[in-house]
Amino acid sequence: MTTATRAAATTLHSVAHRSRPVDGLRGLSIALVVLYHATVVWPLDERPPLGSFGFVLAGGNVAVSTFFVISGYLVTERLLASTDRRRFLGPLLYLEQRTVRIALQVYVLLVAVFLTWRLDPTDTASERATVRSLVAVATFSFNTFVRDDPLGARSDVGPLYFLSIDVQYFAVATVLVVLLARWRRILLAIAAVGFVVVCWWRWQVYLDEGWYRAALTAVCRVDGLVAGSGAALLLHGRPTPAWVRRNATALAGGGFALLLATLVSTAFVGIDGYFGWQGVTATVAATLTVVGLANGADARSLTPVVLSWRPLTVLGQASLTVFLWHMPIYQFVRRHTTGWETVPRLLATVILLVVVVVAVHRLVVPVVEGGVRRLFRRFSRSPVREPGGEAAGRDG
Repeated sequence: MTTATRAAATTLHSVAHRSRPVDGLRGLSIALVVLYHATVVWPLDERPPLGSFGFVLAGGNVAVSTFFVISGYLVTERLLASTDRRRFLGPLLYLEQRTVRIALQVYVLLVAVFLTWRLDPTDTASERATVRSLVAVATFSFNTFVRDDPLGARSDVGPLYFLSIDVQYFAVATVLVVLLARWRRILLAIAAVGFVVVCWWRWQVYLDEGWYRAALTAVCRVDGLVAGSGAALLLHGRPTPAWVRRNATALAGGGFALLLATLVSTAFVGIDGYFGWQGVTATVAATLTVVGLANGADARSLTPVVLSWRPLTVLGQASLTVFLWHMPIYQFVRRHTTGWETVPRLLATVILLVVVVVAVHRLVVPVVEGGVRRLFRRFSRSPVREPGGEAAGRDG
């Protein structure tokens, strides 16, 4: 492959990092996660029957799978691009920069949670639970802490379980990319086999120990990350294959239609379904959607138009901030609105969530990301840049 061809290929795949539809898909996912956790302030027994529209409030697990697919695809693609430029140092610098950027935002949240615990008399969590939870979140080991002691963790940082999985996964993925970058087919085989094994293992854990244990086992939740990584490995380093380019619009549209159908199924199938066919279908559908959107889907077709809706793209760009702060705010409002009617409580929740997220995203995040960029300029003449909001929640 010539230098010009390789540059063109990199450009083609880099578009995914600035893709409005991909941001919109991320925005839709974080909206579903926020609504899924709204039971904290809007209990199930107070909700009217929604029928097939119940997926709006029940699609959190499918949304997490979609988040993980997006993260797996974009981050793996950037790791591979970094390897192309600087074999060993590039991926390591990128991983470190990404992790530091996420960690600094997490630490801002943890300071707020700690101060709330100290100053708010309605926060009755024990000192042991608070200290152990905050340390586990800060060290990205919260998933193992929750798995071993689920009742000993603070509930307001519970969703950060998924962020720990995300960070741990990409630490392992980076090592594999550095070691096996020249043997891309081996990496792709690892991803393919890994996806099958994860889906099979999740089903076995569910059958043997139930959905609760399967939900808390990290290996059972990385199928989206593995699928996204596999797609990036398949497509990186060459111009978009002709069959993908020809069918990108169909891949995006068909994948998104299947994803929506899977979401609707959550209104009728409990969480048990997610650990079987529903979870696998959601991951495959999200992967097809991301591959199509990132590789030439017609911007005038229905799926890119819908996902490019500005509120969704804005929400997607702020998805990490929303993910970090929504549950602490839910818990804060719940404690301070006991006895309130449902509508005033929901209004208070929405207003506080919007105010906090906008303030953090506009005032704190630029400072964090600017500091990270300045720090890493000292390590590299051409620092590895990262698009905002990749994690999700990872991220949860």
